[in-house]
Amino acid sequence: PPYRVLELAGDKIFFSPESAELTPEARTAMLKLAPSLAGVAHVQVEGFSSPSPSGGFELSSARALTVVEVLQQGSVPEQNLSATGFGVLAPGSLGGRDYVRIMLKR
Repeated sequence: PPYRVLELAGDKIFFSPESAELTPEARTAMLKLAPSLAGVAHVQVEGFSSPSPSGGFELSSARALTVVEVLQQGSVPEQNLSATGFGVLAPGSLGGRDYVRIMLKR
């Protein structure tokens, strides 16, 4: 397949509730992951969220951008990164859950 997928599930593990700020543990994990992604041609970060008073699309987009910024700080070239927020429109059984998916295209 053209893409490999990493799914990072659970807002309480990676983000504070209703926040796009990574937890300290998640930030550390993303910075450790970044060097292994530096040679990937395209890293697409997709944010998804459960229904939210602050708006699913806004929160999921902000979370995806936060992950992109941290990966960039960890040496993934800016031109290889993109971010998209899908709100609650998650595929399949993941609908309505908070998570970030990283798609890797070589």
